[in-house]
Parts: sequence; structure tokens; C-alpha cells
Amino acid sequence: MLKSIPRVITIGLIVAFSLPIAIQQFAYLLLQDKDRQSTDSQDLERRKIFRARIEDATRLFTWLERVDYDLHLRRSNPGPKSDKVAIVEIGERSLKELGQFPFTRSIYRSLIERLEHAGAKVVAFDAVFPERDSRKDLIDELSRIRHDVEQKEGFDSEAVRQLDARIFELDADEDFATAIGKSKIPLILGFTLTDRLSGGMTIDPKEKDFLFNYEISRRNFLDTGALNAYAGLPVVSIEKIMTSLNRKSSIGHINPKIDNDSVIRSIPAVIEYDGHVLGSLGLRAIAAFYGQDPILDGTAGIFIRGSVNDGAVSRTSMQFPLEADGSFRLRYYGKERVFPYIEFSDIVKEHLSKEELRRLVGGKIIFLGATAMGLKDLRATPFSADYPGVETHATMASNAIEGHFLLRDHRTFFFGYLLLWFFGAFTSWVVYRYNPLAALTAALVSVFCIHWLVHFFGYNNGLVIPSLLPSLACLSLSFAGIFYRYFTEQREKKAVRAAFSRYVSNAVVDEILKEGQKLELGGKKKELTVMFVDLVGFTRVAEHRDASFITQLLNEYFTRMTRIILRNQGTLDKYMGDAILCFWGAPLDLQDHANLACRAALEIREELKQLNHEWKMRHGITIENRIGINSAEVAVGNMGSEQVFSYTVMGDGVNLASRIERVNSLYGTHIVVTQNTDRKSTRLNSSHGYISYAV
Repeated sequence: MLKSIPRVITIGLIVAFSLPIAIQQFAYLLLQDKDRQSTDSQDLERRKIFRARIEDATRLFTWLERVDYDLHLRRSNPGPKSDKVAIVEIGERSLKELGQFPFTRSIYRSLIERLEHAGAKVVAFDAVFPERDSRKDLIDELSRIRHDVEQKEGFDSEAVRQLDARIFELDADEDFATAIGKSKIPLILGFTLTDRLSGGMTIDPKEKDFLFNYEISRRNFLDTGALNAYAGLPVVSIEKIMTSLNRKSSIGHINPKIDNDSVIRSIPAVIEYDGHVLGSLGLRAIAAFYGQDPILDGTAGIFIRGSVNDGAVSRTSMQFPLEADGSFRLRYYGKERVFPYIEFSDIVKEHLSKEELRRLVGGKIIFLGATAMGLKDLRATPFSADYPGVETHATMASNAIEGHFLLRDHRTFFFGYLLLWFFGAFTSWVVYRYNPLAALTAALVSVFCIHWLVHFFGYNNGLVIPSLLPSLACLSLSFAGIFYRYFTEQREKKAVRAAFSRYVSNAVVDEILKEGQKLELGGKKKELTVMFVDLVGFTRVAEHRDASFITQLLNEYFTRMTRIILRNQGTLDKYMGDAILCFWGAPLDLQDHANLACRAALEIREELKQLNHEWKMRHGITIENRIGINSAEVAVGNMGSEQVFSYTVMGDGVNLASRIERVNSLYGTHIVVTQNTDRKSTRLNSSHGYISYAV
């Protein structure tokens, strides 16, 4: 189990990174409340304001998630694009060949006729015709002349027929409207809605009524307050064109849904306008392609009832999901121009043969739109900054026909929590149990696994799953744990160095720190070599000297003897009056601990000889010491209280070393070792003679 502080860090960071997901989930649940009838405009307004505040609260994470979303979208596999979609573009060549834009409406009549004869199944206009395209003054003048001629020569005179033909030729709107009314294939005309009304603007009731005639039917969907809402001025084609639509044809809005970073990631398939639900150009084109009206279903999204024939596949209905606000997430197939593009002028000027045109448009939904730079219908998408707006509608149609959907639903948040908590806990577990390199590696591996799982099991299967927040959580947990361990371990190292530097050399302390040993109460059984060093007759010397002089002598003696002990990798246990207790083999393991102890004993005797020579010259005194060495299994560790403890040895083996030190007085020797030490060491000698061994 982690200690309390690491546990608090882990849970705190995981909860902190879960909070943005929770806020987004709350907003999602708020939008999902479709079964409640909301007729109170103030209630709807409050909900929209609340949603806006939620978006503001998560603006940074929303932006980061969009960046992450775009990266996954570019790498994901959307599947093959539909071969039932093509685009007729008004490009630079069409402008050059046909003259100034907008073109006369009579040209569109030629387009409709040629596409119909070539076998196009649906034609959708990503365009609006809001103004008259006729020479009204000249038509009025010719109409007066016609009236006078009719009075003189009769209704069926040649002059009247010629005047009628001229008037019809000049009235391009009538020409276009007639072609629309006679068309045997569905035609979808575009319209736009502004977000709000500017000062002085008024809405024509006829236009509103006309829009409402094409309202989307609803099922299990009562509350429209969650949908993308528009309350401004409708911009539609002129009445003559709109009223010419036959029963097969329809209208669809061409309003894009542009995110705060100016990128189009989805299309508002359905929108709310004055309490009515209206469909987009792409949605209407899909429905016309299947020959049925769409239904907005509260659980299924868009539902199209009736016989649906996808070429090789025939089924009784089709449906595709929408976001809670009625948006359709686009699964782009790459950069622009992934669909077949046909130049507008190539059709109306008959540059293409009938067979070639039939091959290009036969049985397909044809979207007509402007792609020329000067016509300003280029949009930013996750793939391109100059993506033709008309291709976004084509992408929606292809996604729906092929079933290539990308959805953000309740599973999005479930898997987001799951990834964050699982990989966050794993990263934290590694951080507090292994070294920093392992911790950083665990974080990077977690990030890789998160993105791999999200990519292959999420986006490739049409489900949006957040990967950035879980990734940031893993990295944050890793760095937070590394910093915590750095500061706590530095503090622990200072404590270890302060404690062990009194017992062992600095080199030994460094080795202890490398092994990561910590200061804590407790001991363990271990085979060591223990050495007692005791002064002989020092009490007699001390009786005739003052305390300060005696202290000075002892300090000098202890300093020089301790230096030898530490130099030979010994551990100083304690000073006991004028005696020294030390040992070898702990805290670091030493294979030759017996040899090291014996070598230190010989060096102590050599050092004592030098010390006596100096003291004889300075103070006129000499001293002697006796050494006892024993190798045995003893208890070693930090012993004492929780407030004060020391690193020491205990046991019969320690007592034996103390006893054999006194055996020197019986044999007239200076160093005595036990048989255990004898077996574990190589016999050493010095200029003073051999070491004595005792059983």
C-alpha cells in the first residue's frame, strides 16, 4: 500500500483530471433530456446559458481535446468513400469560360437537363438564389408591346409568339423555375439562417411558412431546446424558384458548424428555428436518394423508413446517429478532392460525351458548389485549411450511405474514466516503487497504450474517446511522484548520512545510499566480525592529570584509532570509557570481514607505537592496549527508541569478543582472535610478531 502522502497525490491528480470529463458528461446529459416538453422560452434560454458557461469552464481542455481529436481523425481509418457521391464544381475554369459569377439562371436549366439525362439520382445545390436574375424593365416594356400587338393581330399571331419567346428568354428565373418544376429527379435547394436579427430586419411570414412546409418529422423527440438554434433572418431563393419545387424535391440549410478555432468537424444535420426542426442539405439529399422523408428519432438519430436500396444491399430502413445537439460528426476521408469532381462548364458546354457524363454521375447524389478561390466557399477542416464547403455535404452523404459514423455518447465518458483511472493507478504504482527512469518509462508506455487503444478500438470503430486527459494525468502523476520522491529521498539521505557518518567512512555511507537503505528501528541476524579495543593502565595515568589533559589524550587516541577502523571499512559502534567497540560486515556485506578486522588490529598496534613515541617526547608517558576479535552471528541494526536510536550489535558473539580481549593479560599478548575468526581469515603478521589465537 502506498503511504498517505503518495496516496493523496495519486487520488488528487486523478480526480482533478476526471473533473473536466465529469463536467462535459454533465453537459451531455443535460442535452440528452429530449423526452421533456420545453415550451417555456425562459427555461430554454437558461439551459443554453448554462451550457455556454460549462463550455467556458472547460475551454482549455476543450481546445486540447480538439487537437487530440484531429490527430486521431487524421490517423483513423474511415473506410472507403461511397461511389454514390460526386461533385460538380464552379471552379476557375468555369468562371473563365462562362463569364462573371453569378451565372444567369438559364445555365442552371441546362445543368439540370443534362444531369437528368445522364442518370443522376439527386442534385443538391450548395447555393442560394435570393435575388431576381432577369431584366425586369425590358421585360415590362416587351410585355406592353405584346399586349398592343395582341389587340391588333390576335393571340396566335407570329409577332406575339416571337415576343413571348423573347420575354421567356430574358426571364432567366422563369427558365430556371420551369426546369425545376419539370425535373424528374429530386432537386435540393439550399437556404441559410443567420444567428440573430440585426436592427431593422424583419422576417417575411411567407418565407417562414415556406420553410416550415419542409419541417423534419419527429418521433420520441419532444424538446428541441438542445438543438443548434437559429433565430435570425432566413435567406432563401426567390419565391418563383421555391414554389416551383415538385413533390420529389426539397430544401436544406447550408449553415456550417464552425468551432471556436474556425474548424468544421461536424454539420448541424438538424437545427431548431422558431420551434420547428429543419434539415441540412446533406440530410435532405440522403433522404431523397432513398426516396423517403427523414424522421428525427429521440433514440436512433435520423431514421429513414421504407425500401432502401444501396445497390447490392436492400433493406427496409436505414438510420444514422446524431450528437445531442443534432450535429453529425464528419469522418473525413482525407484532404480535399477525394470525391469525383466535374467542372460545371464541362457539363453545360457539353465538353463531356453523354457516355462519359453518364459514367461520372449515373445513379449518384450530385452536389453543386463553388470551389474557385474568389467565391469564398473554402473552409478549414482537421485535414486542410482550404477545404471546399460543398465537400463537407458530400462527406456527410458518403458517411451515411456507407455507415461510417463517428459518435460521442455515454460510452465516451465511461471509457475516458476507465483509461484515466486504470493507467493513472498503474503509473502511480510504478512511480512509488521503482526508480525515476522506470516511472517515466511507465508514464510513456501508459500514454502510448492509451492512444493505441483509443485509436484502434475507439476512432476506428466510430467512437470518440478522450485520450489527452488520461495521458496528461499519467504524465502529471509521474512527474509529481518523481519530485515527491526526490525531495523525500534527499531528506532521507541526509538523515542516513548524518547517522551513519558517525559509524562508518564516507565511502561506506555512499554505498549505503546507493543501496537505498533507510533508517528504521529493528535488527537482523548476521555473521560479523566484532572487535574490542581497550586501553591498559590508563586509569593510573589519569589519576595524576587534570580532566582537560586526559580528555585531550583520549580524543587524540580515539581519532587516530577510529581513522584506521574506518579506513579498513569497519563500523564504529561506540566508545565505552577508554575502550572502542567496532565491527565488520554491516551495514554493508563484506566477504572478507575477518581479514579486514585483523588487518585493522595490526595497524592499530603500529599506530599505537607511533603515538607512544610522540607522547613520550611531549608528555613523558606511554600507553598500551589490548584487542579481542570474534566472528559470529549477532544481532545488528538500529536499536533504541523511536526518538533516539543507534546502529549497534548485540549477542553472545559480542560478549565473547569482550572476554577474549582480557585473555591477552594471561598470555602477555596484544591481539587475540577466536577460532571462528581464524577459520575465516588468512594469518597475518607484523614486525611485532604473530597474532595469538584462542579457542
